[in-house]
Amino acid sequence: MQVDVAIYMEPMLFSRNPEFLAGSGGDVLNSEYINDEKLALHLLFDQDLPKEYIVWSDFFAEITSELLLNALYKESQDAIKYQMMISKGDALKENIRKRKAYLLKKKMGLAENKRYEDFISEVSDEAIYMLSMIATQRYINGVILGSPLEKLYEIFKTGCIPCGVKKNKDIVVFNPAVLK
Repeated sequence: MQVDVAIYMEPMLFSRNPEFLAGSGGDVLNSEYINDEKLALHLLFDQDLPKEYIVWSDFFAEITSELLLNALYKESQDAIKYQMMISKGDALKENIRKRKAYLLKKKMGLAENKRYEDFISEVSDEAIYMLSMIATQRYINGVILGSPLEKLYEIFKTGCIPCGVKKNKDIVVFNPAVLK
């Protein structure tokens, strides 16, 4: 299946959007929210969790394993990497994007907020990896409405980050806006 570049690259390009991990003003997608960034980090990265949770890395590996084994996986990674390189090529656009992101975060009370910056520093690589797997799924299979990866993307588009999963597969979300 050949998918349009704009469709499969949308999640990766969102990582450059000022709203990426900027938080949200309200509840998102009827998800369970937590307000403690330490708990969010614990659920996202640790193995020793409260009994009602599944280890995030195990959950994410389960929903992406078919993609990793797909014959088009390497091709998808090369295409995504190439498109990201092309999109970053214009230095003026990149500077404007960074300034816009800074101004949005300043308006939200997050610019120059050490607590927020520390949290983003901790989670941004993991969040970008999640977005890359969403782009990979789109490259290989197109947009699969209702898939777990598309649900994660819906959470990201609200400025929040999925950070945990309960045993019943309900996603737990952290809203970085609580850090202001």
